[in-house]
Formats: sequence, C-alpha cells, structure tokens
Amino acid sequence: MMRVAAFLWLAVVILAGGFLLLRIHDGLNFRTDLLALLPQEEQNPAIQRVNDTVVRALSQRVMILVGHKDRTQARAAAAEIINRLSASGMIEITTSGFDKDRLQQMGKLYYPYRQGLLADADRSRLEEGRGQEIATRALSQVYGVVGFADAKLLRSDPFLLMPSFFTSLPFPLSRLSLDDGMLSLQNNGTTWVLIAARLKDEPFALNVQKQLSDVFDRAISSQRIAHLGLEVLHLGAVFFAKAGAEEAMNETSLIGIASTLGTILLVLVMFRAIRPLILSLLVIGVGIMTALSASLWIFGDLHVGALLFGVSLIGVAVDYSLQYCSEIFTPQLGTPHQRLKRVLMGITLGTATTVIGYLTLLLAPFPGLHQIAVFSAVGLLAAWLTVVLWLPFLDKMATPRHGQPILIMAGTFLAFWEAPRHRRLRLSLLCMLAISGLVGVSRFHTDDDVRRMQSLSAGLIVEQEHMQKLIGSTSGNQFFLIQAPNDEIALQREEALVERLHPLVASGALGGFQALSQYVPSATRQMENRALLQKNLYKPLLAQQAVQLNLTEKPELPDVRGPVLTLADVTKSGGPLAFLSMLRLDDTNSEATHVVMLDGATHLDVLAAAAYGLPGVRLVDPAGDFSILLGKYRNRAIMLLALSAMLMAPLLIWRYGFGRGLWIMVPPSLAVVFAPALRSLAGGTFTFFDAMALVLILSIGVDYSVFLAETSGNRKPVTMLAVAMAACTALMSFGLLALSQVLAVHNFGMTMLIGILLAFLLSPMARMKSKPLSLKNILPLFLVLILCGCADPNSDNTIPSEKSSAVVGIAPDLTVTMPQPNELGRSVEVTQLVAAHYDNQTFVFEGHISANKDRFLMVGLDPLGRKVITINWTKSGITYDAAPEVPRQLRPENILADMVLLYWPEAIVRHALAASSGKLVTGLNSRVIMLNDKEILHADYQPDSPGDLWSGRLHYRNLARVYELDVQSMELNQ
Repeated sequence: MMRVAAFLWLAVVILAGGFLLLRIHDGLNFRTDLLALLPQEEQNPAIQRVNDTVVRALSQRVMILVGHKDRTQARAAAAEIINRLSASGMIEITTSGFDKDRLQQMGKLYYPYRQGLLADADRSRLEEGRGQEIATRALSQVYGVVGFADAKLLRSDPFLLMPSFFTSLPFPLSRLSLDDGMLSLQNNGTTWVLIAARLKDEPFALNVQKQLSDVFDRAISSQRIAHLGLEVLHLGAVFFAKAGAEEAMNETSLIGIASTLGTILLVLVMFRAIRPLILSLLVIGVGIMTALSASLWIFGDLHVGALLFGVSLIGVAVDYSLQYCSEIFTPQLGTPHQRLKRVLMGITLGTATTVIGYLTLLLAPFPGLHQIAVFSAVGLLAAWLTVVLWLPFLDKMATPRHGQPILIMAGTFLAFWEAPRHRRLRLSLLCMLAISGLVGVSRFHTDDDVRRMQSLSAGLIVEQEHMQKLIGSTSGNQFFLIQAPNDEIALQREEALVERLHPLVASGALGGFQALSQYVPSATRQMENRALLQKNLYKPLLAQQAVQLNLTEKPELPDVRGPVLTLADVTKSGGPLAFLSMLRLDDTNSEATHVVMLDGATHLDVLAAAAYGLPGVRLVDPAGDFSILLGKYRNRAIMLLALSAMLMAPLLIWRYGFGRGLWIMVPPSLAVVFAPALRSLAGGTFTFFDAMALVLILSIGVDYSVFLAETSGNRKPVTMLAVAMAACTALMSFGLLALSQVLAVHNFGMTMLIGILLAFLLSPMARMKSKPLSLKNILPLFLVLILCGCADPNSDNTIPSEKSSAVVGIAPDLTVTMPQPNELGRSVEVTQLVAAHYDNQTFVFEGHISANKDRFLMVGLDPLGRKVITINWTKSGITYDAAPEVPRQLRPENILADMVLLYWPEAIVRHALAASSGKLVTGLNSRVIMLNDKEILHADYQPDSPGDLWSGRLHYRNLARVYELDVQSMELNQ
C-alpha cells in the first residue's frame, strides 16, 4: 500500500514539474508593485475605481529631461530619443504635439464659445467693476512694442479676452515654456528639453520593465555618443519598479542560496554523511517545486515579495526530514519504517498546525499574503508527503559513531528545563525575560506608513529631486474627487473648489493643480460670464474701445443664451485636449465623477479643509489611505493570531487531553508575546508584517513543542537535537530576511528571528511536569496573547469609557471645575471646522455638536470624512472614542474644558475658574482668562450676529501650553 501511494505521489510530482517547466518555457511573470501586496480599499466602490484609475495613470507616466550646453544638440538628441521610444511601440509620447497645429486646433475649438470663457482674473475684475483695466490691457497689447492682434481677432474679441483665457490655462510644470514646439528651459547655461510619455503596458511587470529598459538604454547610449556632454534624467514608476524588482530578486537569490548552503553545512556537520543531506535536499526541492507550480497554476503569476517569503519555506520544510533522519542517533535504530513510525505522529501534528497557521493568512484581504499562504501550505504538505512516502524506501543510513557527544549536549539543554536543581536558574531566566519585555512594552510603538515599506533606489531618488527642481514640479498622487449627479453640477462644484485652491497655491501649501473646469467652465458659469461681459464691459466700454482700435464694424454684444462649450467637445478622442479625459471617469450609476489632480501638495490637512462644506468633494490620498488600512489590519492580524491558536488547540487537545494540550501551546505563546516587546528594545517599530510574523511564530513554535511532547525515554536527546537543527534552519531562512532592504520584509524577518529563537529556547517547557490546566488557569494566557496586539497606544480600537474628573487642569496652576452639561442653558446643534495648531503641526477636523439639558455630544470627522473623535458628556461622566491618528494629548476633559471656557455663560465660567483664582475678562467680542495678572488664555470672536458665539469665527490661544485653535461655527437650529 505504501509503495502504491509512493508511486502516486511520484506521478503528482512529475506533473507539477512538467507544468513548471512549461511555464518557465513560456516565460514567468512576476509582479513588483508593493501595492499589489496590500488590501483593497474598504470604501465606496466608486472611490476604489477612481483610485485604481488615477494611480494606474500616474504609474504609467514617464518623464525624460535631455540637457546640453548647445540648444541645437539638446533638441536634436531629444527628437531622436522620441523617435526611438515611439518606434518601440511601448511608449506614447504626449509632448510631441505642442506645435502651431495644436494651438490652431485649440483656437478652433474654443472660438465659437469665446464669449463665455473668462480667465479667473478677468472675471474678478468685471465682478469688482474694473472693466477699464481690461480695456487698457488690450490696447497696450495691440499698440505695444510686440503687437500680436490682427483686425479679424479684434473685430470678434476687441478686449482680447480669448488670449487672456489661453494664458490662464494651468501649466503644472511651471518653469517650462514652449520653444518651437518643444517644452524647454534654460538652467546654468544648459538647455533642457522635456519628453513626457505614457507607458502603454503594465509598469510593474518584469518583462515590460526589461524591454523598456533595453530600449531606453540603447536610445540614450547612442545619443550620448552622437552628442558629447549630453545629460539625461529620467523619472517614472517603471524605473523605480525595475530597480526594486532587481533588488528583490537579488535578495531572493542570496537568501535562498545562503539558506540552502547553511542547511547543507548543518546537515553535513551533524550527520557527517551524504545520504541525510540528499534526503533533506530532496524534501526541500520537492516542497518548493510543488509549491511554485501550484501557486502559478492558481494565481497565474506571482509577486516577487511572495517569492521572497516563500524561499524561506526551506527553513520549515526541512524540519520533517531532520526529525526522521535524527532517529539514526537512537540506540534502537530499527528499520526505516520503524523509525518513521516513531516520528510520524509528531511530524503530522507539526505539519497540521503549521499549515493551519499559514492558511490563516488567507483570511487577510492581502493578495500577496494569499500567495504566501498557498505557496507555503502546499510546500509543507509536499514536504510531509515526501518524508512519509519516499524516505523509508530511500533510507540506507546506519548508526553514526559520533552521535554520543552531540546527544549529551542536547540532553544537557533539556535537563536545564526538567531537572529540579535548575529551578531557581529557570525562574531567574523567566524573570529577566519578563523584565525585558516590560521595558520593551514601554518603548512599543507602531508605524503603518506604507511609503516606508518599500526600498527605493537612492540614485533614482536623487535624479527625481534634480528633475523636480529643474521643472518646478514635485511628485505626488493626491487628488480631489468630485462626484455629482451630472457633469454640470460636477463642474460647478469644481469651480467652488478651485476658488479655494488659488489662495493655497499663493501661500505655498500647493504647487499647482489641474481641473476640468479650468478648461471647460460649467454652463452656468459661461452664461454668467456672458452677462458680466455685456453688463460691465461691452455696454459701458465697447463704443470707446472700437474708436481706440479704429474698428469700422462694431462688434456684437455677447449672446447670453448662446451655445456653451461642453466636456464632450473638449475630451473627444483625437482632439487637442484629449489628455483631459483622464480627469473625467466614465459615468456609472448615472453619476459624474471628476478628478482634480494636485501638484506639490505639502499640507494635506489644509487641502482637505478646502473641501469643507462642498457636497460630493473629498481629498484622496491613496498612500495615506493604505497606511490607515495597514494600521487597521495590523490589529486584525492579532485576531488572526487568536483564531490560529483556536484552530490548533482542538488537534492538541484530541492528542494530549485538555490540560496538557493547552500547556503545549504555552512556550510558543510566550514567544509570540515577548518577540515584539524585545524588538522594541532596539527601537524597532511594530507593523502589520510583524503581526503576520507572529502567526507563523506560533505555528512553528507549536511544531517544536509537539516534537518534544511526542518523545520519551532515551529518544528525548535525539528529539531535542532534531528541534535544535530545525530552529537553526528556520533562523537561517527567516532570520536572513532581516537583512532585506525592504522595510516590510526586514520587519517580518526581525520578528521571526527573535520569535523563533524564543520558541526554541522555551520549547522544553512543553515537557515540564505540571498538573493538568483548567480553563480558569489557561484562559488568562490567551487573553494576554490577544490583548498584546491591542494594547497599542495608537490603536484604532475605542478607548474605554472613563469618568471625567471634577477639576481639569488647563494650564499650570489654572484649573476648571467642570459644570454639568445642562448649565449651558440652551440646546444647540452646531457644525464646526476646527484647525488645531501645536508643535508646528496642524490637526484639522470637522466637529458636529448636539447639546441639550441631558447630554453634550461631539463627533469629530477628519478631512476625509472619517470619524476620529466621539465625546459623549452626561451627568455620569464622559465616554470617549478616538482613531489612531488623534494625538494622545488630546484628552476629552481638555476638549470639554475649552468648550466651557469659550461658549458657556460668563457666570458659569467665572464659577468654574474660582477654585484656582482664575479671572475672566470679557470684551465686546473677546474672552481672556487671567491668572495672577498674567494672560493665560485669549479668545477673539467674529460672530455672524451680535452676541451669538456659536455662529461665526473664533481664534483661541492657550499661551501656557502653546497651542492655538481656529474655529468656524455654523449653528443649524437658529
């Protein structure tokens, strides 16, 4: 029966190998973008669709700067590079059409609708009644040194509003200008020519990266030879992806080679024979080949990160062959099948528990982790089947002569945990571990920023910064999303947003932006423009302007009801402005979705606040959203850890009974608890990938405990030796990941390194004599295990309810005796926009306040519309929930104390300050809190109506604790 099963398994392995060879022949495709490892956004499907579309468009952009001291040579080299890239078929050049033909096409497109198109500056002049400035500007352009307007243009546009509109169109690359059809700039005597292009294929596919790199390198090399002194800078996600992929593949190769060589060396040193090595390599080879074949069959392609993690499977797959081969050290050698029988239950339970741990990763919504889970689970099952079905038939090993000294060392380590004479030493070791863990917990902090999870080429970063400095642009993938029932309303909302963005550009909070409404005003705006022209420009000034320009034919007045320019006219395929189509997504569910692209966004909080009060408008920061998701799933990973333990426990209870089965999980559970704490001692941060490492530490640690629990008598040193070798191979595999330059992989490797070492050192505890554990004894252990990950001070879990104290300190020596909510004396429903400034940072949120005689409720939303703070204040106390990004110093008592000082009746405020001798000084629209004749707090109000502090603006300064608040309030129930 065993022979039949062995041949069947051989047939399966041959099929897997054949499929893998076929895929290799056709060409393997590996993905390289980090975001492919991350979860899909838990938001509105429309928002996810927009994110995917915009991020894809951004990732396909390619920018090249060609520079030379000689302008002619720079232009010639750029033209040849454009030809080479275009001929490859991989690149679509987007800067080749900036010539007279395109400008003429734009003129023809806009001309019929010219009377409804106004530059923002001209519209402001007309609204303010400064039409004469426009007339004077037109005359200066006509009669200036370089007059450009002909008679035909002046007859149709006597105030030259159309050229003014053209020059106001957004040009995000602010330092570039059009030079004879090419976007160029001069810098320190060098002429730089920009080549902007779009990659037609997937930038994160290895084959695309290689093909483009070959084409690009050949084009640049030939031009550097033809034009000595030529400089070329390039920028694009495809170049960063290629550099990252090469780094990841190199790391995969090095880690795989190092792990394999380390395993070979370990087996040779321990067994001093070639057959155990051959058997171990056979198990590893079959496991990895089968895992790779199954993964490619299921997923079609693999991520290089999954491959990098999967290579570490070597350190686990070899455990089962080492358990089997180590049986040759036992005094009763027996036949190969007898040796298999002695270890079969141990390696079977070990395989089952480890596979459970890996398959738990399937519950995380991370595509990359799904690949890792399948790769590892299939590989481990294949390794187990190879040991069980093949090794007894291939085993010709004999008892080694050198085994006794090795077994004595293993037995000595085991005796440390079992012998009564070492009890105090064991307790001392555990106390030291506990103290170190507590110190580590005090330094524990998380980092979920996805931008730090990947390794970027230092050379490319320098080149990117140089390019951005030259062209006056900074990279970024933030954008505003506008959703509306139709395009007309979407354009109107855009126009309202644009009015708020212009001051931010002037202040430096934003480098620039590009919106459809800048090229195509809404129909309402176009009709308003015609009315403005007719009323404030044409009627009062046209006659005078016609005389000044010597126009024999009087121009027609603007037709308020004339045709309007539409988005369909501008974004149609093949048109001069077809590139704007990326700012308008296809309608879905009868809605219009527009995008406003941002350039050089430096203050996201301020930008997000610009959308306040605009329906259907929100700021989207894909990297920031992914970071928030990582934090959320980091905490959920702890739940996966608990679930993994719950799934393992029934197997162990079935085998060992309730008490002993749970006791066997104590050593790996302690390793899971202390690994992140000890890593924090060295300043390490805790990320989602650390949390996922804990799941595997539990699985591998249970393996070690099970192996030792299954041994007895004179086999104990042999099993301990096998566990030690297994730990060494795991440390060589997973521990080497700590050397990775990719932070996500590094964190995973460091936590695995510490966790596996702890799991090995504590594994003999599984054999310690102890009374069976009751549910009462063991439940706290698993509660600690679960709460370990939830004790993060930045957790997005809610903070438990806490009673407010009667007295709240708002400054040194100044306290407020908190009144009751009903002492406000009225009911209010208020919406506020709050900007809190402290430590050179700004925290912006939207507050919604509902107050009555029984309760004061405040809900805070961040600029992206997510709930970040909830404060519920009643007579019984305060309950407070907070999201991870809320500063810990933002305590509910202090928030409410500020509210009392700012908005409660003056008599209540004076009573609240009386206990600390604080003094309230009021003015017409101000409140000042004094202490010992020193100003501590200062509030200035700009109420919408006299005496109503709840509607209008407020500027509040806490001079003692150095923070300020800018508040804009609107009462809803007036």
